[in-house]
Amino acid sequence: MRKMFKTLKNQKGLTLVELLAVLVILAIIAAIAVPIITGIINDSQERADAAEALNVIQAAKLAENAGGLDCAATPVECTPDGLEDYIDAGNFTSVTSNAAGLYTINAYVDSDGVNQDWDENRLAEILE
Repeated sequence: MRKMFKTLKNQKGLTLVELLAVLVILAIIAAIAVPIITGIINDSQERADAAEALNVIQAAKLAENAGGLDCAATPVECTPDGLEDYIDAGNFTSVTSNAAGLYTINAYVDSDGVNQDWDENRLAEILE
């Protein structure tokens, strides 16, 4: 019993070397994990923006089929005001379609306010 008590009494806390080793391991894990998590967050935001843009395009098609668009003739260009009954315009500045019926939206889709033009094909690629 005395031997066990003496052994427990001699046990000290962590040494400085052990503590530094743990901190180095945690720093390495953080250095690997942070960029990965940041990439996942950015990808999910881009996919959410693409899904919203596709919804705008679908709303524009629906509005055009219903004859409710107040837009110029060629190419069809709709301002957010022209689509207000069908979409919440949000950051979208215009929706256009060419003669082939390919829709393009002009939108501010990132936090920096960078103007982006996305067509249906690009949006479908993002969402795949």
